[in-house]
Amino acid sequence: FTGYFFRGDMSPLMFHQSNLFRHTADRSLFSDVFEATFRKWESISNLPLISLTQSALGELLEQRQGFLAANVRGFWVPGVGVKLKGSGSAMVPVTGICPDGNCEKYGADKITYFKLDAGKVATVEF
Repeated sequence: FTGYFFRGDMSPLMFHQSNLFRHTADRSLFSDVFEATFRKWESISNLPLISLTQSALGELLEQRQGFLAANVRGFWVPGVGVKLKGSGSAMVPVTGICPDGNCEKYGADKITYFKLDAGKVATVEF
């Protein structure tokens, strides 16, 4: 499951109910797999794992689908920043900057979302 974490995959995970059956007083296949996954993650990363509400997760999935459908591309322009363009409208996450102090924080990373209109070019200055 650590592959989901590295990809930032926010798709919900599904499990068969039988995997919740306890094979000892306090252990199940589900708890064994997740305990091993969390231990592995903690040994290779210091980023937190976040569990979102269903509605927040749905909003992020919808936003990500719009981003992917817009075929967004970014281009580095020395001395200016990054120019974003795409074939459709989207909210574009840019990691590593927080120009106005109002950004999402994940561990030490800062993520700012920029609105991109279809057929337009947005400039992210930094």
